Amino acid sequence: MQPYAHRPYPQHPQPDWRTEHRYTVLTSHPQPRAWLEQAAAHGKKGFSLNEYLEMADTIQDLLTGSLAGVEDGLSQLVGRTLAKSLGIQVRRFRAESYPYPVGTVILGAACAMAESGYTLKRILQGPDGCLLEGKLAKSWSNHSGSVVCAVAGTPQHARLHSGIHIPGQLGDLGRCKRILAALHERVTVYATAAHA
Repeated sequence: MQPYAHRPYPQHPQPDWRTEHRYTVLTSHPQPRAWLEQAAAHGKKGFSLNEYLEMADTIQDLLTGSLAGVEDGLSQLVGRTLAKSLGIQVRRFRAESYPYPVGTVILGAACAMAESGYTLKRILQGPDGCLLEGKLAKSWSNHSGSVVCAVAGTPQHARLHSGIHIPGQLGDLGRCKRILAALHERVTVYATAAHA
């Protein structure tokens, strides 16, 4: 009788991080962490990866629907609920669709925000994406405020909604539009490279 030959257990393939919509799971994979580390270190503020990942005070569940839920959450965060309190504010929105999996666009948004030096205030997790809120620093042309990127989608495509909210200010001389345009440009660069 032949002795029992040890056969290795079959290896299960690791899930593809590019299709992951949960922020904490996505940022636990080595490849996205490497992208984030490089973006944070070479960005305007020079964060370490751990500093960037630990900035957000809260990571909480949000929303009940898919893209419509993210849009509602973004609108509420950036404006509707705050409009009653001051009445003076700047709100700008921008949306874009990508033919990439949701994980690559979330990573693109996180990298673009880290590179731009937006410190994370909070992360809201949805059922098919997440919303990242960063702090927009005060400058000569605006008060401090919030920059928000909300990404939701599927393994085939994703949609990015971004917005800026600056309370207590009447106008922005076009700065908010330029910030959102630059942010979307960087998200596109990162998402395209991550998808390749």
